[in-house]
Amino acid sequence: MTTSTPANTPPTPIHQYEYPSVHRVGLATAETALGLPDALDEAVSAPEPYTEAYPRLQWQRRPDAAAVRYGKLFIHDKVSPAEFVSSLLKDRAPEQQASWFHDFNNLPPNAHFEPYRHHNGNWNNRLIKSSGQRAMASLLEHEGMAGQVDLIYMDPPYNINFRSNFQGLVDQTNSGDTWQDIPLDIRQIKTFRDSYQRGVHSYLDQLRTQLLHGRDLLKESGSFVMQIGPDNLHYVAVLMGEIFGHDNHVATIPYTTRANSSTRMLPEVGNWLVWYAKEKPQAKYRQLYENTDLRESLRQMGFGGLYELPDGTVHPITNNEKDDPTLIPPDARVFRRMPLDSSHESTTGRSEAWIYNPDEYPDRPAHYPDDSNAYPCPKGRQWSVSPQGLHSIAASGRMDFNGQTPNFRRYLDESPGRPISAMWINISAPQDKRYIVETPVTVLQRILLMTTDPGDLVLDPTCGSGAMPLMAERWGRRWIAVDTSAVSIAVARQRIATAVHPYWLLQDTPAGARREHELAQALLPADQRLPFAPPDAPDYGSDPARGFVLARQQRVSAATLAYGPQPSDIIRHPDRPEADGGKRRVSAAFTVESDLPFTAVSPEAPYAERAADGADTWAGSGNGNGASGGGYSTDAIVQSLTTAGIRVPAAAGAPAHTYPVHDLAATIEIPGATHTGAITDAAGAARSAVFYICGEDEVAGPFQTRHLSRAARSRGDDYAVIISYGREGDTDTVRQAQGSLTVLQVIANRDHMIPGLAVKADDNALVVISEPDLTIHQEDDGQISIAADALTVYNPATGQVETQDSRNIVAIMTDTDYDTESFCARLWNLPQKGTTSERRLRQIREAFRSDIDEAKWQRMRSSRTLPFPVPAARTVAVKVIDHTGMEHMKVLTV
Repeated sequence: MTTSTPANTPPTPIHQYEYPSVHRVGLATAETALGLPDALDEAVSAPEPYTEAYPRLQWQRRPDAAAVRYGKLFIHDKVSPAEFVSSLLKDRAPEQQASWFHDFNNLPPNAHFEPYRHHNGNWNNRLIKSSGQRAMASLLEHEGMAGQVDLIYMDPPYNINFRSNFQGLVDQTNSGDTWQDIPLDIRQIKTFRDSYQRGVHSYLDQLRTQLLHGRDLLKESGSFVMQIGPDNLHYVAVLMGEIFGHDNHVATIPYTTRANSSTRMLPEVGNWLVWYAKEKPQAKYRQLYENTDLRESLRQMGFGGLYELPDGTVHPITNNEKDDPTLIPPDARVFRRMPLDSSHESTTGRSEAWIYNPDEYPDRPAHYPDDSNAYPCPKGRQWSVSPQGLHSIAASGRMDFNGQTPNFRRYLDESPGRPISAMWINISAPQDKRYIVETPVTVLQRILLMTTDPGDLVLDPTCGSGAMPLMAERWGRRWIAVDTSAVSIAVARQRIATAVHPYWLLQDTPAGARREHELAQALLPADQRLPFAPPDAPDYGSDPARGFVLARQQRVSAATLAYGPQPSDIIRHPDRPEADGGKRRVSAAFTVESDLPFTAVSPEAPYAERAADGADTWAGSGNGNGASGGGYSTDAIVQSLTTAGIRVPAAAGAPAHTYPVHDLAATIEIPGATHTGAITDAAGAARSAVFYICGEDEVAGPFQTRHLSRAARSRGDDYAVIISYGREGDTDTVRQAQGSLTVLQVIANRDHMIPGLAVKADDNALVVISEPDLTIHQEDDGQISIAADALTVYNPATGQVETQDSRNIVAIMTDTDYDTESFCARLWNLPQKGTTSERRLRQIREAFRSDIDEAKWQRMRSSRTLPFPVPAARTVAVKVIDHTGMEHMKVLTV
């Protein structure tokens, strides 16, 4: 039963950061992409390094390796984590999200949106399904983002094998080397094949291209950090020096994650971070400090450690106290005596004796001498500060008169910690691993905080499970994350959407301005402190680019004690912002994008013209081969058609059936088609057919269906067959009867893309694809809900048609008011059960524990949506994501 909060209890506020000071280019959505006249792939060559004066790594370089084929990026999902959380709270109906989704492009009323020509859209973070090379080229060429990125963090595969590159299922964080373990996503296979077909030579080709594009994307103050393992560290280090210039090398950082290994030889128990700046003199760098425990600090003091008790007495720290710091009284202050003299003898009087007069310090500490004295400066040296500076130090009570020359006391509790250096030891491994490879949080956090400020932009072209964009989200940085894997995108999307973060106090808010004043005044002497005066600047609300309120401390030295701290003497800790009360923050709104439809080729153009172009826009196009010439992918599909036929899975009341295909021939004369042939139907009769075999980078959808059907009807064919490795857009039925024409939409086994791969003889290479089985339910209050009962899908890993229940559904996203042009994830269902799944939602449970409506929570954890009103347009879209990361979208008319 749904419980209610008292009437006088205000709704729980859900906060998120926004970036009103930054804008982005407006993108078309996947639904409108095919209407763009310039959606063809293009090729762009990355520029050469600025100078050839540095040593170059030699390998079998492909001259055209830097020519990256790229397309425009299109928005698939608009995701608002705040709306997701809001739908789970008590006394809240699912919101229609007009405040965000309808204002997404930041257009004036009644203005016309033009994709890629509208450059003033609201900034939203971006999760992109694409190869890093293609995405970076598109950002540069189509969106003009050169010089806009502050940090590029790249974690490429360490080794050149499937196991080190891909994860097959969302809930499976390991991978094998058998053919069953090959990823189901064809983009992963193509990326692997194209990147590594010549082994390390291909590996270096594609790394070099991404480095070149990355350098152009960086600001002059930006950094590129590459994480790499021992296998290819030496190659990467030389290659980055070639691209960025060895003078721009910042550091090569080893970090260890485990202390033992099973190897019989010297174990390699760490990875490396190779860090280059765009322009080292301008590079942004924020020093971090590592906390040390008291025992380690005492050991670093050596023989000079002492402690001071409240009564003013001083005691040296014994060896026993160093071994067991609990023996030191808890109210003691540990300190060291620091010299007040420095090298070289002064010729301006600073080597003369300093006169101590106790009458000048009536409130002097008990350890100050009662008698006047002249303290000579050590021979050959000079005082570190002026005589007046020495007087100021004495007046502060920090002078220590032990010995013949005075010193000053530096207390351990004034130390900011140990400066983090380029040697990171005993880094904790990820505790809740989401992906086959995942970098420890400590590593990502250090990289981010050392090289960026709040509001800066971070690009991760190999994001895996989304660990870096999640870290950027936590610390108020903008982010763009890219990966070729459907599994990766599925994991990252859910991980970011369900995360809860601290709400760091912002400097530009009234509370933040007051706290900034308090922290600044606390470092001044009491007689110099000023009252708080509210600033005249407006309250910019939730934009982290205005800066966080950071913990700070004064750097203690003879100069700061003598003259007071200068701005450079104030240490601001980027990793220690202050939280803003009990505010609970979720991730900022973001978009899920891709370069689908990859190769949106108009079938209106003559096929011969396209084939002559040699572009990645036609069947077998992965290597620039047209259908008539055939690439190994196209040849394999043609062979499967003529030897195995097309399988239609069993449906309600109908058995499975296989259509033999024969008389298949390539054509360059029929617009919208690549082949003609014949199909033997269920009755054994031969029927004429026209075929469209998509290229490796092409995704079938309504666009191709419409044009192929037109060609079939004009010829009088009985069947129109579309064969692709992927599909986009809504198709209500996959075996459509259009008068006397039957349209078959077929998914090809991705094994066709891998030459030499041994495939089982009984594989179903070409199978008609299926849709999610959805049911509309009438709720008691007049609203409706939708249940995803099952998925009947072709599993290319097994070659079988399988019916999957909700246990294999990772997420269900529902747009309850679909406008046919833009999918907005208004409702979420996360039906996977088990302790692992619950643990990954624990942040929301804990942060909003008393406000969560248990009935709504349980419905969200099922395969049936929360109730929602019937939309005015009566159109609802549902995306079902299975455990392979594949998305199955269906549009319903309510």
